[in-house]
Amino acid sequence: MTTPALTYKTVTLAAYETQRHAVSGTVFVCSSATAQFKLSFDGGEDVTMAQGWSVNWSAGFRFLVFGNPSASAVTLSYYAGNAAMAYASNQTVITIKDPATYFRAGALAISNGATLSLNGLDGVNVRKQIIITNLSANVDLDVLDPTGTKMATVIPRSVWTVETSGALKLQNNGGLQIDIRVAELFYSP
Repeated sequence: MTTPALTYKTVTLAAYETQRHAVSGTVFVCSSATAQFKLSFDGGEDVTMAQGWSVNWSAGFRFLVFGNPSASAVTLSYYAGNAAMAYASNQTVITIKDPATYFRAGALAISNGATLSLNGLDGVNVRKQIIITNLSANVDLDVLDPTGTKMATVIPRSVWTVETSGALKLQNNGGLQIDIRVAELFYSP
């Protein structure tokens, strides 16, 4: 009589129970388990195992010893044998949809030395992203954090964008008026 190349079994271990299974092979795969459990190959050292874990034991094993170290029952299913195998657990597909958004845009002029504050809110709706266009031909526009620390420069005839709901300031220190466009993307209510 030949030993089957693959064995499939389901085991329920009562609290603190140990069971010995006469199954031989070189591969062990746990296809399901309600909790972690202990496993020993041929009575050797216990190894903590869980669902989806596998062991390729090149020397082979003649029996498996399952142990439940917890006060609750553990049910597990496994494959063992000499056949090459791989386990792919059930996959959970999570679909994430971005929340609805809308734009507010406008053209503004900032006079020399002036600062424009943008608070990141449209009523109670929070900003997701801001796009700033410096329409000036030769004056830089400074972007500041709420404390007034410079964090970026929008050079003439360029665009700067960042995802932020936070407040920021736009400042003109260039000696001439700056024409700009500001577009803010807000989350819909």
